Amino acid sequence: MIVGNVEHLEKIKLFKKFDIILFTDLMEHLTNPGLALIGIKNFMHNNSELIISAPHSFGIPNYIRYVLGNFKEGNQHVATYNSANIKNLLDRYGFKVAEIYSAFEKKYRGITKVVYSLPIATLKLLPKYGGTLLVVAKLKR
Repeated sequence: MIVGNVEHLEKIKLFKKFDIILFTDLMEHLTNPGLALIGIKNFMHNNSELIISAPHSFGIPNYIRYVLGNFKEGNQHVATYNSANIKNLLDRYGFKVAEIYSAFEKKYRGITKVVYSLPIATLKLLPKYGGTLLVVAKLKR
């Protein structure tokens, strides 16, 4: 395991390229995600894939929480992402989006399963509004 600051990956003495880089549930916590993306590029070759997950600002679960007055952003979150602005961010730093999805938890139990049964059914019909964005990005050529 190598420990470092994702906004200063140039300080890590690792000289290797990876086929897949997971950048999950982290971007929303960063002051400068562009610095992280610049650093990540150093660990990618032409066919590498960068897999990103982040809370989806336009997801139905967040919208329902907002309408009901229960929306609360994570205490450590400093940014929110949707499919448009994450594409813009990646483009700015030399990436192209190969695939983009949204996802939601579907393994609820007990009363939670009953409460979330309608939202889950809705998300099955409208999958782009799930609570989490999943992005597969590659380097621009």
